[in-house]
Amino acid sequence: MTLFSYGCAGVRIFRESFIHLFFPNSCPVCGKLGTAGCVTCMTSLVIPLIAKCPFCGRPYPCSVHRCAYPLIAGNLHEGINRKVVLEVKYRNNASLGRVMGKALANKVKEFKNCLLVPVPLHRKSRRNYNQAELIAQGISEIWGNPVVDFLTWRSDMKSQISKTPIERRKMPENAVKCRTSNVKGKNFLLVDDVSTTGSTLNVCSKAILRSGGRVVGAITWTISAY
Repeated sequence: MTLFSYGCAGVRIFRESFIHLFFPNSCPVCGKLGTAGCVTCMTSLVIPLIAKCPFCGRPYPCSVHRCAYPLIAGNLHEGINRKVVLEVKYRNNASLGRVMGKALANKVKEFKNCLLVPVPLHRKSRRNYNQAELIAQGISEIWGNPVVDFLTWRSDMKSQISKTPIERRKMPENAVKCRTSNVKGKNFLLVDDVSTTGSTLNVCSKAILRSGGRVVGAITWTISAY
């Protein structure tokens, strides 16, 4: 190796170290420093699954729950896709949320004439951002659909993280409420990072229905088998 090659390698290492020092995030797929995630890399992770019924997990349209809406997930909640959710949710990588949303919007057929409504963050969450809202904002940048954040958890509802799937399915129908009355007659697409049992999406949809709105579907980064 020539002195010139050594010099170039040294400059590259110094540059990467400098970037990592001041911009510590890196793409969870390719490892590129200084970025929350490459849109191209993240889009490659999205392989939309067939639409499901959020109530029972059967293919949509559901023969049992005829009032169901289609739930579309970018992939199963496993491997690198699960890692991405953990990265945005528990490792303070908020910027990754928008990239996830853009990746979903690039691969999922656009829902037209509807508003994007994120699943609300639990009141006692230590996170200072709502990852579902960031994903919705990323989708909005590609599709152009406005994001409206008006859902909130009832004050006495606890986080669903520590609950078993059975406990989650027993969630009260009024666990979520609308903070506004400007819902009637409008179409909404629910947005979240992951669907585990469908219970959270369904209590959100019921809150919208009680206020006179209509849920046309739900979109999540991943889904657990149920």
